[in-house]
Amino acid sequence: MYKIYGPAASRVFRCIWTLCETGDQFEHIHLNLNKGEAQSNSFLLKNPMGKVPVLEVENQFIFESGAICHFICQRARKKIDLIGEEGSLFRANVDKWLFFALSELEQPLWNIRKHTLIYPEDIRCEKIILSANIDFTRALNTLKTSLDGNYLISDTFSLADIFIAQTLFWAKEVAEIEADLSFFSPYLKGLKEREGFPNIKNYLPKK
Repeated sequence: MYKIYGPAASRVFRCIWTLCETGDQFEHIHLNLNKGEAQSNSFLLKNPMGKVPVLEVENQFIFESGAICHFICQRARKKIDLIGEEGSLFRANVDKWLFFALSELEQPLWNIRKHTLIYPEDIRCEKIILSANIDFTRALNTLKTSLDGNYLISDTFSLADIFIAQTLFWAKEVAEIEADLSFFSPYLKGLKEREGFPNIKNYLPKK
C-alpha cells in the first residue's frame, strides 16, 4: 500500500486524486507545515528538501509530484491508462502538459506565494507579483487555445488533466492573480463530477 505525506491542500492533492482515479489503496499522512513538521529530522530522511508531497512505497521514498504521479500511473496502466503507452504520441502529449503545468503554469503562483507568505519580509519583492501575473496570463492564454473539449488530449481523461486542473484550483485561491479564470469553469466542473475526483474534506485534519 502507498503512503502519501503532506497536507491535502497543496500539490499533495494531485497525488491523492491520481490514487483515487487508479483505485490504489493508500494512506494519507497529514503534515502541519506551519509547525515545521516537514523540516523534522525524520521527514528530511524522506526528502532532504523538506518539501511535500512524498510517496512511500516498498520502503523507498519518492518526491516531486510529477515523478510520483507518473510512477503511480505506470503501475496502474492495466487497470486504467492515464498516461498512454511509452513512445506513443498520447504519452508525449501527456508529458507535454505535465511539464507545461510544472514549468509555466504553476511557477508564477509559486513565486507569488514565496514573495507574499514564505520569504522573510526583508527579501520579498513586490515587482515579482507583477511579472508573475504577466507569466501566468501568457501560460493561461496558451492553455485556452488548446482546450476545446472535456479534456486536454483527444477528449480522453489523463494525468495531464489532474495537473492542469489542480494548478487552476490553486490559482483561484491566489488573491494576487489578476487573470480571469471563468473560461475554465465548465472544464473544472466536469472534472469535479468524475467518480474518481476526491473530496478534499476527507483528507483535511480533523478539528
